[in-house]
Amino acid sequence: MKVKSLSLVFLLFIYSCSTQDPIKTGKEGKAMPSFTYQVAKDEYHNTSEIPSGSKVVFVYFRTHCPYCQAETEDILGNINHMDEYKFYFISADTLPSIEHFIDQHRLNDYANVRVGRDTAHFFSKYFNTIGAPYTAIYNKNKILKAVFMGKIGSREIQKY
Repeated sequence: MKVKSLSLVFLLFIYSCSTQDPIKTGKEGKAMPSFTYQVAKDEYHNTSEIPSGSKVVFVYFRTHCPYCQAETEDILGNINHMDEYKFYFISADTLPSIEHFIDQHRLNDYANVRVGRDTAHFFSKYFNTIGAPYTAIYNKNKILKAVFMGKIGSREIQKY
């Protein structure tokens, strides 16, 4: 009995170490900001074009960041269980680097994944990011629910 109790305590400890709590930004409860992002050499989109009705996850990433790579892989490994989410991977890196990231992770294979370049650095200025990955989760009405700094996984995303 003692061994089972210790095992349970150990598993709970490991679980608590592997999950992360959202940070407070002061923007929780606010509407999604409108900003433009580049998706190809001469093609741009604006977040105002994102329709309501799906939860939206912005993943601000750096193309060579190992934590960004790990978060991307975790999301993609569980994406079949996250149909209600639309993912927008946003980076300020060069377009060729972003295109390599897209190819490396086969992001074009997923209908609910978009990738863009934040040429004006709007996202990092708006959220005052100090690193990557940085993840912002919006509800179906495009209202900010949670923000995470550092690598998270699909488990944290699915709580919102």
